[in-house]
Amino acid sequence: TRLSVDPGAMVYAGNAIASSLHLACDVPSIPNDLSASDTVNRILDPNLERNQWQRSLITNRVKHIQSFLRTGNSYFVNPVIIHLDETVDTNKARVVLNDNNQSILQVNFQNFCDGEGWLHGEDRPLKLIDGQHRVRGAARSNLGNTLQIPFILIPPTYGPDNAARLFTEINTTSKELDKDHQLFLAYRF
Repeated sequence: TRLSVDPGAMVYAGNAIASSLHLACDVPSIPNDLSASDTVNRILDPNLERNQWQRSLITNRVKHIQSFLRTGNSYFVNPVIIHLDETVDTNKARVVLNDNNQSILQVNFQNFCDGEGWLHGEDRPLKLIDGQHRVRGAARSNLGNTLQIPFILIPPTYGPDNAARLFTEINTTSKELDKDHQLFLAYRF
């Protein structure tokens, strides 16, 4: 569904099966073994590794989410945020209008797998801006092929720098709940 979020700004809202999102989305993460001097070079030269700015996957969080979904009564209502970059080949992924004039995110998996059916992470056409742990954990759960996850798609009109800025705003401006509140919620629910 196409949504206007600001005068002149537009995103899409939809849902997809967890395993499909897992296969179609790459995470623009910074390598864990990045040295301090490499970090400084990236800060001083904004053109270096422009598609590496998110934290690496935290395996324990993925396992926790996988366990959370094990009961079968769990689901997600908060959407993940994905980005379709302007540089992506439209044969891999694009937004199209169907016969009812509805927007559809079309992902052609065969166009980014090699000849033997292997998927290479860097060839995935979508970037996971927020929600990588939910997507990876859900895809690895027993529900991975049936669980629908809501998403917000940032279209190609927003470049990778805007996607990185959105990630920064989500993850650096939010305020963590105080410890007493966290304990109450953990024990109450």
